[in-house]
Amino acid sequence: MDWISTHDLVVLDPDVEYRSLENPSTPLSDPDEWLFDALGGGKSDSGIRVNRKSALCYPAVWQAVRLISNDIAATPLDIYRRVNGGKEKDRNHPAWRLVRREANEEMAASTFWTAMLVNMLLSGNGISAIERNNRGEPTALLPIMAEDVHMIRENGRLWYVVNVSDEGEAPEFIRLQPSQVFHLQVESFDGIQGLDPVSFGKDAIGLGIGMAKYQSKFFANNAEARVVLESDQPLKKETIEALRSQWNSMHQGLDNAHKTAVMTGGVKSKVLSATARESQLNEAREHEIRVVAQLFNLKPHKLGDRTRTSYSSLEEENKDHLFSTLNPIMVAIEDEGWRKLLSDRQKRAESHFLEFNRESFVRTDFDKKVDGISKLLAGNAAITQDEARGFLNMNPLGGKSSEIQSPVNNFGEPAEQQGEDNSERKIAAARRQVRDAIWRVTNKVAITARKAAKDPERFHTWMATFQAEPRDGLVSCIDDVFTLAGVTADPESVVGTMCTSIHATLSERSETAVDGNQLFQWVDDALDDWRESEPDRVVSEVF
Repeated sequence: MDWISTHDLVVLDPDVEYRSLENPSTPLSDPDEWLFDALGGGKSDSGIRVNRKSALCYPAVWQAVRLISNDIAATPLDIYRRVNGGKEKDRNHPAWRLVRREANEEMAASTFWTAMLVNMLLSGNGISAIERNNRGEPTALLPIMAEDVHMIRENGRLWYVVNVSDEGEAPEFIRLQPSQVFHLQVESFDGIQGLDPVSFGKDAIGLGIGMAKYQSKFFANNAEARVVLESDQPLKKETIEALRSQWNSMHQGLDNAHKTAVMTGGVKSKVLSATARESQLNEAREHEIRVVAQLFNLKPHKLGDRTRTSYSSLEEENKDHLFSTLNPIMVAIEDEGWRKLLSDRQKRAESHFLEFNRESFVRTDFDKKVDGISKLLAGNAAITQDEARGFLNMNPLGGKSSEIQSPVNNFGEPAEQQGEDNSERKIAAARRQVRDAIWRVTNKVAITARKAAKDPERFHTWMATFQAEPRDGLVSCIDDVFTLAGVTADPESVVGTMCTSIHATLSERSETAVDGNQLFQWVDDALDDWRESEPDRVVSEVF
C-alpha cells in the first residue's frame, strides 16, 4: 500500500490497545484474530467454513456480485452544477474526472467502482482513501481491501484504522480521518459499520457449496451409487485395503465408466440404490439459488432460476432491477460523494450534486419513451416542451418552451372534430401519467416491505407500524399528477385505500408462512402481483 499518502496520518500508539468497532472483543494487536474477523463469515451449520473469498467459489454468489457491481459501474455517474432551474455537467470540477473517467493513476473509474462494490457486497463496506491537494480538492480515489480496514473510536472520535504492511510482515497501522475516506455501505445497525452479508448468509452459502461438492464427488465416482464388496471368507486388513484400492482405480472417475469388473476369491459386489437425498439434490440446489438471490435483493431468474418470471418486456425487467436492487446503492454513492467530494461552499449553496444517469439503464426502449412524450405534447398538450426535455435529461430552453402550447389546426379539419380528438388524446395522456405515478407509490412500498421481510421479527414490527405511519412521501408522488391530470379524487384517500389493501394481503400471507424463507417468497410474490394490478385498478377508479 505504498500509494497511501502519509500526510495527516497518525501511527497508532503501540502502548494503547485498540479494539475493533465491528467486533469490540477483537484487539487489533492480534493480527490472526483480526484477519479472521475481517474476512467475515465463519463455520456454517453444514460444516463448511465460509468467508468472503470462499463464498465467491459458489457460482450463485459470484453471479450476484458480478451482476450488481458491473451494472452500477457501467451506469454513468456525473457531477452536476445547478443553472437557471436546470443542471449541467461540471467537467471542470476536480472530482468529476475521478468518478467518471479515472479514479487514480492505476485504474479507470469503472474499475474503481467495481472494486468498491465487490468489497461492499461481500463485506458490507466498500472503502477507499481520498488523496487531496493543498487546497483540499480530491485528486485520487484509492480502494482499500475491506479486511485491511477497521473502524475504532478514540475519545468519541471515529477513525479508520488501515493495515499498510505487506503480506508476511509484522502489522503496521495508520489511521485515517472520516474526511479522508470514501465509505460505501447500505445496510447498517449504527450507520457506520456496514452489515456483512456473508456472515449473515453463511448457512445458505455453505449449504450451496456443500451440495456442489457432494455432486462433484458423486460424478468423480462415475455418478454411480455406492458399492459394497462382500466376501464369505475373513480377510486381512492388507487384503481389504488392496481390494478397495484396486476397485477404486478401476471404476472411479468418468473415464472408467462401464469397465468390466472381474471378482475373484469369493468376493462379490453389491450396489446400493440412490437415496432420496441424491434424487432431490437438484431441487435443493435450486432452492439455495433462490435464497442467495434474497440475500443480495435480486430476482431469482437473475441467477439462473427460471421458475417464475413475470415481465412482459425488457424495459419492465430493467426498471424493476434498477429500482429494487441498484437504486439504494446508487443513492448511497451519490450521498457519500456529496459529503466527501464537494467543497463546504458547494454544499452550503446546494450548487452541485452527484447523480447517476438512470435513464441509460432503461434506454433499450428509448423510442417508446419518445413516442409517449410526443403524445403528451400533441394536441391540447399536457406538458410543456421544457418538461419534455427534462424527461430526456436535457436542460430547459425557457421562454415559450416553458408554457403549455395551444393546438394549431393545420389540416382544415372541423373544429368540433379536432376538439374531440384532442380531448381523447389528453385523457389518454392523463391516464398514463396517473398510472406511472401510482406505480411509483407501489414501488416505494414494495422496496420497504421487501427489506423488512428479510427478517420475520422486523417484518412483523413493520406491519404493526405501517398503517399508522405518515404517508406524506407517498401522497407527494401523486398529488401534483392528479392536479395536472384533472383528477378530482383525494390523493390521501387513494393512498390510504392502496395501503390498506396491501396490508391485508401481506397479513394473510405472513400468518401462514412456516419459516423466514417462505415468508420472504410469499411477500415477494404478493408485492409483484400488487404492483402489476394496482395501477390499472386505481386508474379505472379515478377516471
